[in-house]
Amino acid sequence: MKPNCFHQRSNRCDNYCRRFFLTGRIIRRMERVDQEKDQLGEQLIHAGRLAEIGEMSAGFAHEINNPLQIIKSEYTLVEMILAELKEYDGKKQRPSIGGGSCRKSCRFNSGAGFVL
Repeated sequence: MKPNCFHQRSNRCDNYCRRFFLTGRIIRRMERVDQEKDQLGEQLIHAGRLAEIGEMSAGFAHEINNPLQIIKSEYTLVEMILAELKEYDGKKQRPSIGGGSCRKSCRFNSGAGFVL
């Protein structure tokens, strides 16, 4: 067969057309994958920021809760000491030091009562 024959030119054209068509599909697919990669990157950044906000809010809650728990325990201690003082006033007896609910940091002053 001659190289200029219609069939050879037709086959070459078909091959070029197929390659061109496949190349276009590959390029479009690569562009879609690139867009998906960009979207996933943005989602990852967003998720990281949300995680940081969650950690910060947990830290804030912890820092707020600790002093509140201390205040609550000290309030309970003050209530117990006041109850002992009321009991002392009723019985006219000296309250137990170191024995009852009073901490070691409390001491009894005969003139002024309990001193913290």
